[in-house]
Amino acid sequence: MKNIEFYFKFGGNETFRLFLPMSVVEEFLQCFEMEVVSSDHKEYSVQSFQKASVGIKTKLSSFVNQYSNVRPELNRLNTQVKNLSDNQYFVLLPSEPNGSKLKLYFEIYLDYLNKGYDKEEALILVEKEVSRMWDGKKVLQKYDFYIPRTDKRVVLGNRNKDARCCRFCKKGLSEGVMFTKIAHAIPEALGNKTLILGDECDECNRYFGDEIEPALVQYLDLYRATNGIKGKKGHPKVVFDNCHIQYTENGTFIIVNDETALKKAGDEFTLVLKKQQNISPKKIYKALCKITLSTLHEEDISSLTDTVRWLRFNEFSFATLPKIMIGVTENEFFEEPRITNYIRIEECCDLPFIASELRVGSLIFLYMIPFSDRDVNSFSDDEEYQVFLDVFDSLNRLDGKFLSFVEITEEYNIKERVLNLKKR
Repeated sequence: MKNIEFYFKFGGNETFRLFLPMSVVEEFLQCFEMEVVSSDHKEYSVQSFQKASVGIKTKLSSFVNQYSNVRPELNRLNTQVKNLSDNQYFVLLPSEPNGSKLKLYFEIYLDYLNKGYDKEEALILVEKEVSRMWDGKKVLQKYDFYIPRTDKRVVLGNRNKDARCCRFCKKGLSEGVMFTKIAHAIPEALGNKTLILGDECDECNRYFGDEIEPALVQYLDLYRATNGIKGKKGHPKVVFDNCHIQYTENGTFIIVNDETALKKAGDEFTLVLKKQQNISPKKIYKALCKITLSTLHEEDISSLTDTVRWLRFNEFSFATLPKIMIGVTENEFFEEPRITNYIRIEECCDLPFIASELRVGSLIFLYMIPFSDRDVNSFSDDEEYQVFLDVFDSLNRLDGKFLSFVEITEEYNIKERVLNLKKR
C-alpha cells in the first residue's frame, strides 16, 4: 500500500517527516485545520501554517494512541506538538520544500508569525529579508545548502540501530559490525557535543579516530588552547618542549620553562614554541571531508562512492587534490563548530557538486569534496579553482591577512611555531 508523506516544520529549525498509509490519511488530516474540497474524491485543503491549539493537540494525541503501535514515530510528532505553546504556529506540508530558498521562506515566515506579526505584514517582511539574503549572492544561485542544527543533540542518519548501515564501509549488523560507540559527526575536540552520526560503525569510528581526525585536531591545538575551544575533557592543554599553554575561565595561561623562548619588543611579545610535529595536509583534508560525509543527507552520498573509498580505504592516494581555503573573521566566534554543506543545483562542470564551510571559533575552512561522479574537473588546476572561489565570493573578499590556502601535499615536519602576543 502506498505511503503518503507529510513534512512538519517547527521553530528553531526543527523538522519532522512522516509517512502514513493511505488508509489512515483522512483520519490524520482531520486532526488539523483543513477544508474538504471534494468528499467524493477525498480531496482536502490543509492550511500550511497551523496553530497548535488545544483542539489539535487533543485530536492528534487520540490519533497517536490509536496508531502508534504500528507507527511508533508518531509518538515523536505528538511530543513535538505537545511541547509547543498554545496557538504557536508550525508548518504542515505534503512533502519537504524543494530547494533552500523555499525552505528559507517557510522558516522566516514561521518565525514572524510566532513573533506576533499578522500574515500580510509577515509576508512583506519575508520577501524583503529573503531578497536581501539572496540577491547578488552567486553561491545561493548555484547551490542549495544545509546547516545541521547545533542547539540540541541531533542524531544524523538512521536512529534505529538494528536497521543501520555504515555509510563508510557499507556494512550492517548482519555483516558483523557494531554500532555501540557514539560517533561525533564533527570531532568532539573541536567543541561538538550535539551532532552525532548514527550510520558509523565502531570499526570505522576507530579508524577515523586513530588515523584521520587527530591530524586536524593537532593542526588546531594551539588555536584551541588560546581560544578556549572545549573538547572531550574540557579546555585543552598544549605541551611544548619549552612551555605549556592552558586555557581557563579566567583567560589563557602560558607557563614558560625556558626564558630564551620569550622575546619582548615594546608591548609585543614573541614566543617560540619548541616541539617536533608531523603535519599531514592530506589527512587534514580527509578529516574535513569526513565531517561533510557525516553531515550530508543520505541521498547526496550516493554520488560519492569513490570519495568514500579514498577516505576510508586510502584508494586514489596519488590523485592531485584541490586546496583548502582558511579564513579568519573578526566579528564572529562560534562556541560550537558549525558545518554548512552546499549541494550544486544544476549539472555544471565548472563547479564542484559538493562544497563545505566549517566554522570553528573565528576560523572558516572552505573546501570541496573530491571524486564525486557528478564532477568532471578535479579543481586542482588554478584556473578551475578560481572559478570556484568567484562563486564563494563572500569568503574570497576577506582581507588578505585573514586568508590563507593550504596545498594538499605530503606529510612534513616542523620543529617550532611562533606565537605573537600583545600586551593589553
